Amino acid sequence: MKIAAVASAFPKHHYKQEVLVGALQKYFGEKLPNPQRLERIYSHLGVEGRYLTLPLSAYYEIASWGEANKAFIETAPVLGQQSLCRALARAGLGAGEIDALFVVSVTGIASPSLDARLINCMGLSPNIKRVPIFGLGCVAGAAGIARAADYVRA
Repeated sequence: MKIAAVASAFPKHHYKQEVLVGALQKYFGEKLPNPQRLERIYSHLGVEGRYLTLPLSAYYEIASWGEANKAFIETAPVLGQQSLCRALARAGLGAGEIDALFVVSVTGIASPSLDARLINCMGLSPNIKRVPIFGLGCVAGAAGIARAADYVRA
């Protein structure tokens, strides 16, 4: 067994970091005692921009974690399918030929999980080994690859 391919997919909305800082300052407004602190923090991150699944203006309308998670449930399977299709193409495999699927998320949660949704919509094997990984924050991608490597070694 081996890791045949790894791929990613990015949402279509990309914003420069300065635009996002301005949006955060606008969003939090007077709730922040020192809104300039956001600027200082984000200017030191070394991040030039970020991809968002929704247009920036839509985030002002999200009023709860439940609404944010609903947006995740609607958009994550699309990106997951794009990423998985790219990985399959790189590996020269068909959807029914993979034995394990490692799915990492730091954005939202779903039941059925994102991996189960991908199995259903893509025609993956019902016997596929599923490893959903959630709750690890920014290190999740590296942890997912490490778990996949552990799985292959075992």
